[in-house]
Amino acid sequence: MRLTATGWSRDCGTTEVFDVDLVGVRTGTGGEPFNKNDPVLITEISPHPSARGKVRSVTLYCHANLRLGGDYKMHVHLRKSEIAKLFYLTHKLEIHGLTDLLLMPEGEADEAA
Repeated sequence: MRLTATGWSRDCGTTEVFDVDLVGVRTGTGGEPFNKNDPVLITEISPHPSARGKVRSVTLYCHANLRLGGDYKMHVHLRKSEIAKLFYLTHKLEIHGLTDLLLMPEGEADEAA
């Protein structure tokens, strides 16, 4: 994931805020420490009982050296593999349920449906 900024009124070129490869980033559910060279993706589970443990959001915690002042246009670039990882983190229960259903023998799959 690459986050860049470009001046709103005066475009003096693009400034890279950070560039983190989300595919190789550690994941957790909160409270995990991170440092300058070790970003982490934290998944937030919905507290509502009807959500049944589904992920509500994913937050990237990482280091960025900022020296920006003024108004900027922000640009976020996500690669397809990074989007796939975010999708997996937010839909893990559904994916596992689907794969379990697809791997069931025919008779059991008909009964589960």
